Amino acid sequence: MYRYYVEKKFNPTYARLDGEDRLAGYMRQRCAMLQNKLALPVRMFEGLEVLEFGPAGGENALVWAKLGADVYLVEPVAEFGRTIREYFERYGLSGKLKLLAQKTFSDFISEKLFDMVVAEGFVYTTGPAQRWTRQLVKFCGEGGFVMLSMPEAGGFLVELLQSRICRIAAARHKIDRIAAAQMIVGQKWNRIAHSRSFESWANDVLYNPYAAYESLNHSGDILQLMYELGCDLYSSWPVLRKEKDISWIKAVVSRQEKLAQQKEAALKLLPSMLMGETVELNRNTPREYYERLLGLIKKELRVLSDLEETATEEDVAEVLSRHRELAGLLNKIVADYEGSRLGELMKEIERCLAGFDDEPARMAERFGSGKILGEVWGSPNQYLVFNFVGDNEL
Repeated sequence: MYRYYVEKKFNPTYARLDGEDRLAGYMRQRCAMLQNKLALPVRMFEGLEVLEFGPAGGENALVWAKLGADVYLVEPVAEFGRTIREYFERYGLSGKLKLLAQKTFSDFISEKLFDMVVAEGFVYTTGPAQRWTRQLVKFCGEGGFVMLSMPEAGGFLVELLQSRICRIAAARHKIDRIAAAQMIVGQKWNRIAHSRSFESWANDVLYNPYAAYESLNHSGDILQLMYELGCDLYSSWPVLRKEKDISWIKAVVSRQEKLAQQKEAALKLLPSMLMGETVELNRNTPREYYERLLGLIKKELRVLSDLEETATEEDVAEVLSRHRELAGLLNKIVADYEGSRLGELMKEIERCLAGFDDEPARMAERFGSGKILGEVWGSPNQYLVFNFVGDNEL
């Protein structure tokens, strides 16, 4: 993916930390995420050796360093590397930057093991999950942590829909791609807090060639792969944990049992991930319903991902068929589906697909004020923090 950033000449996450106030604000937000969402106390970073892949401009790396960690960075884009050095020099942290290697994720080699290995936002694009999970773990010392974020297939439907609608509109109606995106989802974008420009977000999300079905993973599958590599889930956001776990505090739960509980939690979270907010489920829904739900989500994402500028009515009809099948199963799983916001969202997506070839102005109405699609983003991102409990012989 770094070649795409070089070609488009943009930093997807540049936060413009050009003063102490902006850095302090960024740190407050980042530390709140670490402590409140991921259960990582900020005091634990004092003296830690942190290896981060793909830090882009290095804003998160600055936080590690300010918290007392020694930072080792692997960033293939030379221009991003210059921004990182400027940041560390500006804030008097050059001594904490122990390594800045201009290497790709796959090409980096080191015999050193680290207390924490971090890869946020890009790692899913580097190849099969079996490969990138192994690459992360092999640099982690025993008892250390691996922190990653990735798109969760279950929460990616709305984002992928927006991407395909904007691409088709720009091509069919011969409009600049950023202008098409601004017309269709610009109003929606302006309703949320953000630290990067609309153009940067559109290029990174809506028009990113890697934002496709082939790159998506379900968090339950990643839990299984990391378990096999000797890593147990330490924390996550959204939370993957057994619901209403009332048990004796001294009870010892095996690694295998914990994994099974977490994978089941990931399945039951799927309707909420689709919506991006808590969705109440019917009680006693059989597990196989959730497993089938995951399969249907993946099928719809695959056919939606295949919609290109040349999409025909037959192509769209296939997506609509998958979508209606998915909605039918959700009706069995979700409490009061017809009266729920998720039920309304699924209907709005169906109407959006049915009018996929509309003028951008008409399409913008479907993402406008008063529409569920104008409020909902889904939960496309899953954060996972793992504790490495095995011997590293990778």
